[in-house]
Amino acid sequence: MCPALEVTDDDLEVRMLLRANAELNWISGHYGEILKKFENQFIAVSGTNIVANGSSIDNLLSKLNAEGIDIKSVTTEYITKLVRIL
Repeated sequence: MCPALEVTDDDLEVRMLLRANAELNWISGHYGEILKKFENQFIAVSGTNIVANGSSIDNLLSKLNAEGIDIKSVTTEYITKLVRIL
């Protein structure tokens, strides 16, 4: 019999980071089509689904709260035509 694996807070953080990375990659790969629908808006993504959008971060958070969606379970991004220089 296999011993039970202990899930630590570090494991949860790693999984959250991997999920967020995958969601950011999805956003990047679909940015053109997302931009057409959500320009100058904040979006919340879960997996490959946009679950909420808002004109401000406060508006987005209110919508997530109203839907019972935990902010920790989504990746948020501001959608704009402007080029970001990092």
